[in-house]
Amino acid sequence: MLSTGITGQELRLYAGMSISVGLMWLSETTAKEVWPQVELLLLFGAIGLLAFLIRGLRALPKDRARPPIALSVAAAVVPAVAVVMFVRLVAPTVAQAVDNLALHDRTIGDLTIALPSGNETTETGETSTLRIHQAGGLDLSVSLLWSPGELAPEGAQHLADGIAGQLNAPRPIALPDDAMKVGIGVPQRSFRIDAATPVLLTVFACGDHVFAVLVTGPGAPGVAPRILASVHCDPLPALPAPPTLDSPPGASRPDGTH
Repeated sequence: MLSTGITGQELRLYAGMSISVGLMWLSETTAKEVWPQVELLLLFGAIGLLAFLIRGLRALPKDRARPPIALSVAAAVVPAVAVVMFVRLVAPTVAQAVDNLALHDRTIGDLTIALPSGNETTETGETSTLRIHQAGGLDLSVSLLWSPGELAPEGAQHLADGIAGQLNAPRPIALPDDAMKVGIGVPQRSFRIDAATPVLLTVFACGDHVFAVLVTGPGAPGVAPRILASVHCDPLPALPAPPTLDSPPGASRPDGTH
């Protein structure tokens, strides 16, 4: 005999599991890109909810009358689609999040550059590094490296090769000179690294130091030009000297030297 109560309960369990699957998908897509701080919370919450609902489904009587297939399929699919579509509708896109990302001027020696806020780590030494993770609360990392030296094309290429090697990515692609604008015409070398997520690297000189800006994440193509356009160098560097340094791939200094 068909039990309307049990049938309705089973359909509600299917709908709940559907929502759980939708939330798990969102945790690996939208949340990861624009709300990384809640990604793990959302993922584990969805997994916990799914496990709870599966336990409830197994507790139903084994000899119960099953709901019609059409209703079961609808209950298992429609809620997930609805949740995903709603969240994608109200959530900002990566492009919108990058456009709204606040940048703040930082001064390092002769260089002034606008960088986002985030989880910062710094290292000082012959080569100094400032790393900003989850910049602006996004799935975005910004690194600034600097060391004494001059802009040498081979050195910039060596640095790019070393970063690509660490990411197990193909050889970096050198971008045209007009692809990235650093300040008001500061000479630079820029590269695109085709890793699992977009990576952009720009190397330039300011005063007696060479700087490298590394931006990683889905929003890198949008935020890297904004950061580089903010560069102000006082004094402006002289024209790059002919390359005289020969450093192996993977060099840690922005100019490619040890």
